[in-house]
Order: sequence, then structure tokens, then C-alpha cells
Amino acid sequence: MATCTDTRRTARPGGSSTACTSSTSTPPNRSGYPLIEIPLANHEDIDPVGRYLFDRGIYVTMAAYPLVPKDEVGFRIQITAANTDDQIDLLCEVLGEINERFELQHERHRQLLAEGRRVSPT
Repeated sequence: MATCTDTRRTARPGGSSTACTSSTSTPPNRSGYPLIEIPLANHEDIDPVGRYLFDRGIYVTMAAYPLVPKDEVGFRIQITAANTDDQIDLLCEVLGEINERFELQHERHRQLLAEGRRVSPT
């Protein structure tokens, strides 16, 4: 999962924009839709994470249990061409803060969860 501590300029309609990307991570969205899912490692962090984002001026869609399985709890971000560079810079800053304060579900975490599902109790 990309954290937004490494930002790069990327092109977007109407000019350039700062994008939240990391040169060492896989793209956070492979669906083709403008939603980026940020899953949390601990589903119980959903309320404090949501409050933190809201208090910092970041408005996202929360995906809480039981609406999604516990291992998919997190939040969804939608970035559009209407967002300003300053708004995207703030998002990147706040996502970096979230990554430092709470445990996000990184790719390795997902692999371990998938492996755990394949192992059946004896």
C-alpha cells in the first residue's frame, strides 16, 4: 500500500498535480474506477481514523464492519480533476500521518491473511 510520504508530480487534465505515490509500492487502484481503498490492519481503528481524517479536513467514505468483512475495513478516497494541488498535498500529508499513528493493511498483511484462510483447522 502506498503511503503518501513520497510525492511526485503527475499530469492531470488542466495541468499538473501532486500525486500520492510511492516508487516502491504497487498502484493502490487497479480497478479503473476513481476510488482508492485504504484498508486498516485493525478493524477497531475505524472510528479514530475516521475522526482524525475529518478533523484534518479530509472527507472520505468509511467502510466499516459489518458493511464489509473485518479484514476489509478501511476508508475510500476519490480524487478527481476538480481537486486542487493544495487539497491533494494535504491528503498526502494526512495519509502519511495516518500511516504513522495507525497500522494500515499493507500488501504483505494481505498475503498473510490469504494464507491463513487457506489453512484449515485440524
